[in-house]
Amino acid sequence: MTTGVAAERTSQVWWRAAVAGVGLIGFTIAWWYGTSPPWQQWWFFVALGIFLAAVFVEPFFTSPKDGVVNSVAAIAAFVSANRDDVSDLWDLYLGLSLFTLACSLLATVPSEFRLKPIAHRWSRLFGRSVWVGGLALSVELVRESGTGGGSTSLLGAGLILLLASTASDWVKDLVRWRAPLAQPIAVAALGPGLVLVENAALSVQQGKVVTVTSDGRKSRGVVVATFPGTDGHRVVVASESGDWAKLTARLPGQVQLDGHSEHSGILGLTGPGSTPAVISFDQINPVPVGSIVAIDFGGGSEVFYQVTETRQAQSAWAGNRQVIVEARAQQLGRPEDGFLRTDVELPPPHARVLKARIREGSEIATGFRRIGVIQGTEFPIGLAPDQVQRGHVAVLGMSGMGKTTVVNRLCRILSEDHIVMGVDTTGEYRRLGWQAIPQTWDYGDAGVHVYEPQGDPPTRVREFVEATMTVANSEYSTDSCRPRVICMEEAHSLVPEWNFATRAQQDQVSLTTRYMMQARKFRLSFIIVSQRTAVVSKSALSQCESYIVMRTLDETSLGYLEAVIGPQARQVLPTLPRHHGLCFGPAFNCESPVVVALDGPNHGPTVHPSSGHLAPAHDSEPPTPSENGETEESSGLPPDFSASEG
Repeated sequence: MTTGVAAERTSQVWWRAAVAGVGLIGFTIAWWYGTSPPWQQWWFFVALGIFLAAVFVEPFFTSPKDGVVNSVAAIAAFVSANRDDVSDLWDLYLGLSLFTLACSLLATVPSEFRLKPIAHRWSRLFGRSVWVGGLALSVELVRESGTGGGSTSLLGAGLILLLASTASDWVKDLVRWRAPLAQPIAVAALGPGLVLVENAALSVQQGKVVTVTSDGRKSRGVVVATFPGTDGHRVVVASESGDWAKLTARLPGQVQLDGHSEHSGILGLTGPGSTPAVISFDQINPVPVGSIVAIDFGGGSEVFYQVTETRQAQSAWAGNRQVIVEARAQQLGRPEDGFLRTDVELPPPHARVLKARIREGSEIATGFRRIGVIQGTEFPIGLAPDQVQRGHVAVLGMSGMGKTTVVNRLCRILSEDHIVMGVDTTGEYRRLGWQAIPQTWDYGDAGVHVYEPQGDPPTRVREFVEATMTVANSEYSTDSCRPRVICMEEAHSLVPEWNFATRAQQDQVSLTTRYMMQARKFRLSFIIVSQRTAVVSKSALSQCESYIVMRTLDETSLGYLEAVIGPQARQVLPTLPRHHGLCFGPAFNCESPVVVALDGPNHGPTVHPSSGHLAPAHDSEPPTPSENGETEESSGLPPDFSASEG
């Protein structure tokens, strides 16, 4: 495709050179005949500069930098010319050249100021070589006519021929003249499957499907960008087949553009900055944060991405700039048997971004228990109990986001295979139907159980974990370890960070986290639940391999989670609604972080394995603070565990 466009442009350059060359040759012959050999005269080099600029530079663009170069050349012509008898005209010419040079220099200054648009317009209009050089040659024509050194009519005819042949891009004008009035023209290919069309109807809008008719054949496409141009309304059309040659056989060429009322299913086209893990694309149709999009890599194989950020950006098409909405999306993976596998293939340039096609009732991967669906879809995300045995889990988020509801459901799921024990100082889990741990217990009853410590929480937690480890160790020696889970609700009060704990509590937390490091070989895993990472022991959090993170705003937590999960954590977490979480880690059926609409408390019955009765399920609100601002403690009398009780 690039070779074809380059060949077309080369052909246009040759045609321009032929037209402008006629003017240069005619001018040279006329002025040579009327005066003296051209290589001895400054005016020949001015004419040669006009020819080169008209053929190779100004048909593509005219920038203030061109005005600087042409103005400097004009001053050089002033110095070189014979100014006898026309000194006033040359002085006026010098003044105009200096003014054009000043405007061109001002137009190149990066900073914005009030007169910059005026300076930019003047430099583009009057900084062209045909104007600057033509005025210099006109002054010389006046001088020659006054001295009688040559035939005025012959010199004038040569000058008119030169300026007429270089004043416009006659090749492009000829194409327009051959096309009927208001007929669209396919000007150039901008990329794979992209064609720039000029003189399109204003009714052809971005995101709409169009039919392109060229040389008797019809092809469908979608308008991916619209903007004004010097030659009328411009649009960029993307071929549905991804091949620009399907839209038109030649460039530039006359086409017929018919718009349709239907919107295209294309959401955008990938652009600079895209990688296998993250794609960046200009939005054609609105795509809100959290949406699931896909790229088809051929053969019906799609890779899913989740939009993590949208922002305004500047886009450039064929020299025109406009403000567009740019989106970034994180790869979720390629669906395989209910699992999202990370793909390492880089999308091709301008790949079409489509809405993900996810079937309702999609089955979850084998070995996973559903906890929710990918936000905005019916693709289920689940937890693998056997993976929980191999690594601890952290559930983090602001108060009121539904952490307790999520943890309750997780623990109910795990209780089908594990002995689940919660450590709670708020009394919330008893209200959710968890069984209080009795005074005498063998750490072996199935179901969900809650321990409500009295006294110093870090000390009581250390004793409880130590006693559980003692039982697990005795089972390990006989190769009969039963899987257990300890859920630490409000973990910042149970295993606080060192700067939030007293000296005595620091020693207790150190022992607890040491047990956590050794617990997995005894089939004991932990669920850490807290509002902020800053107040929880980093030794405890660092042991967590899987995360469910709900809405989070504080900078310390965002910084920590960004280091663990990736940059999308900072982009996504502050925007999550209630009962939504960013899930990441080996415990889930997705190899990349994914925003999940977590199942509510009433999503399907959860059967208690020991009784066969339906476990109570209801949403919980944060515990009510007492008058002194602290959470009310339970009135129960839980046991005082010690290491000998194992």
